[in-house]
Order: sequence, then C-alpha cells, then structure tokens
Amino acid sequence: MNPAQKLNLEDLTRVGDALWMAVRREWKDDPKNHIKLVAYNLDIKEWGTVRGSKEEPS
Repeated sequence: MNPAQKLNLEDLTRVGDALWMAVRREWKDDPKNHIKLVAYNLDIKEWGTVRGSKEEPS
C-alpha cells in the first residue's frame, strides 16, 4: 500500500505555492461525516488543514 492510499488521499493539486490533498475518509480527530483538505506550502514549509462536512449516507 502506498502512502497516499494509507492516508486515504483522493487527489493532489498545486495552487500557487501550495499542494492541496483531498482526504476521502474521516481521520480520528474528525467529527462524524466530516473530511478535510490538507495543504502544504512549499515556500514556507508549513502544513494546514480545512475541514468540511460530507453528505449524510442515504
């Protein structure tokens, strides 16, 4: 299993100096039905996250 699969990363894109990674499943620190986008700023070498809700399962 590669690291992207292990962390449940769905996509990777670069916007300016930031790499954005979409996480497709909740991590232990996420509330139920929430996922996050993880960013790494290549210029200042810092990580950040943005959390958002996903649709309720039907």
